[in-house]
Amino acid sequence: DSRFFALGIGKGDKKELSKVFNTSLSIHLFMPLVIVFIGFFIGEWAIRDFLVVPAERLQSTLWVFRLTMLTSLFTMIAVPYSALFIAYQNIVVYTFITFVQTILIFISAYSLRYFTSDKMILYAIFVALAQIVTYMLQIVIARHKYDCAKINISYFFDKYYTREIIKFSFWNMLGDLGHLVRTQGISIIVNLYFGPRGNAALGIANQVSIQACNLTNAMSGAISPEIYRRVGENNLKSAAKLSDYSSKVGVFLMCLLCVPISLNINSILRLWLDIVPDGTSTLCLCFMLMFVIEKLTLGQLKYLSAIGKVALVNVLIFFFYSSSVVLPFMGLLHYGLLGIGISCIVSMLLSRLSVIYCMDRYTEYGYWYFIRTFLIPILFVGILYA
Repeated sequence: DSRFFALGIGKGDKKELSKVFNTSLSIHLFMPLVIVFIGFFIGEWAIRDFLVVPAERLQSTLWVFRLTMLTSLFTMIAVPYSALFIAYQNIVVYTFITFVQTILIFISAYSLRYFTSDKMILYAIFVALAQIVTYMLQIVIARHKYDCAKINISYFFDKYYTREIIKFSFWNMLGDLGHLVRTQGISIIVNLYFGPRGNAALGIANQVSIQACNLTNAMSGAISPEIYRRVGENNLKSAAKLSDYSSKVGVFLMCLLCVPISLNINSILRLWLDIVPDGTSTLCLCFMLMFVIEKLTLGQLKYLSAIGKVALVNVLIFFFYSSSVVLPFMGLLHYGLLGIGISCIVSMLLSRLSVIYCMDRYTEYGYWYFIRTFLIPILFVGILYA
């Protein structure tokens, strides 16, 4: 959604912005109900009959899932409003709202020490309430701050923008589905072959690597609207340079955090946890490397999105992300959780090569441009650093 808003801002068309917002809102009011309704029954079936869940924790797991689905409903409805903050580059306000959510979740986690009942359910309730409160805060502030956020029912399901948003969203959703297959598929494989202890190691590794990505993701969220805006102004060369710059900075920020964490991963895990599950440090290292590779084409993927060339790249990303659940069965399971990590790294590397392929196909910034202006400087700096 932020892409369409940013393009409208670049064109300076207020009526277009209002149509985009109301069309997006109408879609996000309808689609979440369908998705949550279908996902509820599939998720309950998977937890009861497919996943390995201790019998005494089954009901707790089901309630956590139900609360997650409820939160997802509010998350999707708030998407058009949060997209406005990003498109207008009101990063301070958006960061403040995110900070409020972080504080609420921290308070929720800290308060668990004073309860003796099922802490998993309580934590899920507290987190759901924290997220719902912040999403409502986003909606209230956006409606007050932006004229285009006013509801105009006559613009609901506008024929042109509904078609464009759904078409664009479909291809992006395909890429996101590949990400879902990779993350949840890997979780299922780990659960089936390594049990709850394997899932514990996987969960911790995900938390460490995701936290290492936060700074880079924040930078990407700040730069993306500007790339879209420049494309809306038809300033493609400037947008391409900015996307290239964001990839370089993204890799630098990832390495800035991941290198010291990697060198001290065992000490960090022992400081954080009383009992460190076997294989946790290995998965942490693999996942951090995977995300460093992802940032190699961070800006290029945004540029393809800005110019509307999203179909092929998301098909390829879906295919290569999904391969991460196939690769373990090609002999990598023999290496235990290390094999899981290697399969994720390989799938990410292939997906990034597909982004470069699409840049070569649709733009003048192809293979040699990427190698000359991006890859060689990064390798040179890496060698000097080593």
